[in-house]
Amino acid sequence: MLSARFTPPRGCGLTMSEHLRFQIPSHQIQNEITYLEIEAGDGGFYLFQYERPNSPPKWDSFYATLDEALDDCESAWGISRNSWERQES
Repeated sequence: MLSARFTPPRGCGLTMSEHLRFQIPSHQIQNEITYLEIEAGDGGFYLFQYERPNSPPKWDSFYATLDEALDDCESAWGISRNSWERQES
């Protein structure tokens, strides 16, 4: 997922070894997506949408900033910024 040569943008709040994850509650599941992950990559941030843990992502989106990714998740999924879990990759 993250290339060894990539350095996350300064001030983004994530290191190369971290990502944000959100488990979607059963009443909010859309298009069989059960959890989301955001990770830094290619000078911005990827939002990956998964049907199951350990499966390839069903969808991905790219954002220039972490704020853009979080704002989109809040408007599309109703996920507040403080609901995300920071995890080691």
